[in-house]
Amino acid sequence: MDSNRLAKDLVLYGVIILGVVCALFTFRELISPMVIAFLLAYLLYPGVNQITRRTRLSRNQAVVLVYIGFLVLFVVLMVYFVPLVLDQASLLSYELAFLRTRPPWRLTA
Repeated sequence: MDSNRLAKDLVLYGVIILGVVCALFTFRELISPMVIAFLLAYLLYPGVNQITRRTRLSRNQAVVLVYIGFLVLFVVLMVYFVPLVLDQASLLSYELAFLRTRPPWRLTA
C-alpha cells in the first residue's frame, strides 16, 4: 500500500513540477517586469508610509511623490554613471588591445 501511495505522490509532484515549468515557459516575457515591479513596490513602500504618516498627503499623492523622487534619482545616477562606465569600457578595450600586441614576457616594462 505504501509503494502505491508513493507512486501516486511522485506522479502528482511530477505533474505539478511540469505544470510550473510550462507556466514559467509560457509567461517568461512577463516574469522580469513582474519581478521588477515587486522589487520597486517593496523598496518604495516604506517611503510612502513615512510620507503619509508625517504629512497630510493622501496615499496616492505620496505614491506619486515617491515615484517622482525615484525617477529623478535614477536619471541623475544614470547621467553620472553612464559616461563613467563608457570611459572605463573604452580604457579597458585600449588596454586589452595593448596587451594583445605585446609578447607575454615583455608585459612588465
